[in-house]
Amino acid sequence: MSAYNAEKYILEAIKSILTQTYPHFELIIINDGSKDNTLEIIKKHQLQDQRIIIDDHENMGVARSVNHVVENLAKFEIIARVDADDVMLPHRLERQIKFLEDNPEVTMTSGYCHLINEHGKIIGIQKLPGFESVEACKKSLLQYREPVICAQTSLMFYKKDFLAVGGYRHIWPSEDVDLFTRMVENGSILVSPPEILMKYRVHSQSVMANRSMREKNQSSWVVNCMARRRQGLEELTFGEYLNVVSKDSFLKKINRKRQYYGYQYYRNAGIAQGSKQYFRFIKYLIPAVLLRPIYVFNKLIFQLRNR
Repeated sequence: MSAYNAEKYILEAIKSILTQTYPHFELIIINDGSKDNTLEIIKKHQLQDQRIIIDDHENMGVARSVNHVVENLAKFEIIARVDADDVMLPHRLERQIKFLEDNPEVTMTSGYCHLINEHGKIIGIQKLPGFESVEACKKSLLQYREPVICAQTSLMFYKKDFLAVGGYRHIWPSEDVDLFTRMVENGSILVSPPEILMKYRVHSQSVMANRSMREKNQSSWVVNCMARRRQGLEELTFGEYLNVVSKDSFLKKINRKRQYYGYQYYRNAGIAQGSKQYFRFIKYLIPAVLLRPIYVFNKLIFQLRNR
């Protein structure tokens, strides 16, 4: 678990891990240069449970921090990831360990998440399009032109496979998708059973709510890198990629921004609704509908069907 200024939620996250039905684990908590009381909260619970290991250092970012911990501190061969503002359901580790034991060909697994607001109230379900079988994962490189996506906060994988691809690359906030894609391309088998294992918190400070156009471009660059790798071409640097897209036509640039901002407004409308901030909900929903009416309509229909 990597934590940065997480004092508001980390206590609930720690308790959800220490009360897992599967008890045989070490909990390595990275205090990534927090300036609030995060470290004090972690230290207090370390005194009560020796399974907690603290890695305290200046801010390095999630990618570098987790890479360091996995390579140098983690003593077990299976790694489970969790974010400091999320909550594990009690059976998460037990279910995933058993799934890996029962399916030796599978080397990575994830699952579905309840979406919760800042007060812990369930406001929806996150069903990311992970592979539901070994065969689907193997076919993905041949049939799909999309990156590999799953819930990082419920990710479990083998340490050796993570290290084999060099771990995360520092591409915030898309280092997770970049990692999943490179691991599958390197031979890892990712299967995500349709089971809810986590509570994923969305709030005004979360990555889901705060993404700049530059970060959107980084996400697009990750997809471009994937496409070039699969064609046997060398990856472009981020600067080279920006130079390429800067030559797009004016209409193409406008359309790209329309799609991005429509997506972002819709995301923030959902967060506002879950937090019962109805004025903000309307404030974000109206521009989302104006910018991407078909996208918003389809998402609303999906949510109504899955209530």
